[in-house]
Amino acid sequence: MEVRLGPMRADMEVMPGTVGPNEIHLMFTKRRPDEVTVTAELKSKDIGPLRYTARPAMEPGAYAVKRANPSPAGDWELHIEARRGKFDLFDDTVLISIEKEF
Repeated sequence: MEVRLGPMRADMEVMPGTVGPNEIHLMFTKRRPDEVTVTAELKSKDIGPLRYTARPAMEPGAYAVKRANPSPAGDWELHIEARRGKFDLFDDTVLISIEKEF
């Protein structure tokens, strides 16, 4: 899924996308942020916002949240903020479906 953050673009993946521990991966192309945060809300159950800081990963432009725990199953709203420098903050909101584990 593509996330648009002002002049920046990132491909985002939530794995495994089921209830329980998940990883959120963001791969920025071209322009890269200095800091990335992700908040998660399940508004239908009045849960959140849960706040996570994405850490730089091994590849240039890659960031990851290692221990996100979207639970219970449902359509979660992820709000991604990317900061560049002291004054530029860009954000986007996407919906992801978290499935029950079978």
